[in-house]
Amino acid sequence: MQPLSAAEVPFAVKQAFFIATTGRPGPVLLDLPKDVQQDEAEMTFPDSVNIRGYRPSVPVDAQDVERAAAMIVKAERPILWGGGGVRIADAAQPFAALAELLMAPVITTLQGKGDFPEDHPLSLGPIGMHGRAEANKLVSECDLLLAVGVRFSDRSTGNFGEFAPSAKIIHIDADPTEFNKNKAVDLSILGDANQVMAMLFDAVASKLAKSKHPADNPWLKRVNDVREELKGIPAYKDSYAELSGPKIVKRLRDILPPEAILTTGVGRHQMWCEIHYRVLRPRTWITSTGLGTMGFGLPAAVGAKYAAPDVPVVDFDGDGSFVMTEQALATAVEEKLPIITVIINDRSLGMVEQWQRLMYNRRYIGIKFPNVPDFVKLAEAYGAHGKTVGSLDEFAKAMREGLAMDGPSVIEVPVSPEEDVFPFLPPGKGIKDTVYGSSKEMAVF
Repeated sequence: MQPLSAAEVPFAVKQAFFIATTGRPGPVLLDLPKDVQQDEAEMTFPDSVNIRGYRPSVPVDAQDVERAAAMIVKAERPILWGGGGVRIADAAQPFAALAELLMAPVITTLQGKGDFPEDHPLSLGPIGMHGRAEANKLVSECDLLLAVGVRFSDRSTGNFGEFAPSAKIIHIDADPTEFNKNKAVDLSILGDANQVMAMLFDAVASKLAKSKHPADNPWLKRVNDVREELKGIPAYKDSYAELSGPKIVKRLRDILPPEAILTTGVGRHQMWCEIHYRVLRPRTWITSTGLGTMGFGLPAAVGAKYAAPDVPVVDFDGDGSFVMTEQALATAVEEKLPIITVIINDRSLGMVEQWQRLMYNRRYIGIKFPNVPDFVKLAEAYGAHGKTVGSLDEFAKAMREGLAMDGPSVIEVPVSPEEDVFPFLPPGKGIKDTVYGSSKEMAVF
């Protein structure tokens, strides 16, 4: 939006904040022309604004909720799917309550990690290109999918036509433009996810109270069988080198308290976190998803530490991603922000290298960087603490030292560029085509 006179500025600013923080929150561009910046006028600061055609909240259709409840109660193999909209609406509590009422497994998008505690017995973790193996497998077997605050992005679904082929789909979202955009659904419910889920819980509970359900749950038995079946896939076995992505991520989770906030850059390290880092509480996982913004992790950690100064904040980054915004260390040092940056250093753009290795027969171009900076010296140049570790025990010690500091620290972890991230859903494929390991590893498995 662009105010054309100084007198319009207060309304434009109020309008921008109103749009940015209501409905489906997001960025707003406020363009202040030079002549408006230099203009003078009597200012009237409005207490509220009314924007023609903009309805950030609408009444929830109670009949749609009843239809959804009837579909849910009838289902034999339901799955709940949570996206970023669950977090935005603070709907984690009713979302979890419905899952536990139904004893239904839960999956998430990458942005939805933390909607449901990932150490919960019903949690299957995220689905998609680098989702958990059990989540990708079981979503193809469900007969009802309750999707809350998700976009049906192809990074989550793979080929749209092959996604959840046997399922009735209910889509709950605050943005009507998301309905049937990528995937046709059977029922869409417009509204705030917190309100809709609370109404849906009551409707389902009422219907369950009037019906008889068998004592055993074949669907949960199937879920547990799949978990056991997939425990032995190469991606989940700790058979990598001493310093490997999965081992580092799991050790990090062991060290950090449940309330700690983890941010990430974009790349292979981010996908290791998607698969192996268990997010236990809402709003403790901050990552760039649809935009794929390399360099996101460190500035996000700075912002998170400002917002939650009493909570440990860690940026889990890659060497390629970190160097794009490493100057944010200067801000962290100046403001004495005790954030920890863990740099997974493979001297490569690891995710792109994996694609070139698996899909282009190792024809590498533009991804190997043997002369990346000395990250310890770089951290010290900014006035931060820097350390390179050579084992998991050294990593754990460095993390605990970093958590006790009153300023920023950088921990460099050298890893092999040859270690790929699995599971992996190749682009354009259906989610049933998830690859669980390299051909060599899978031959052994």
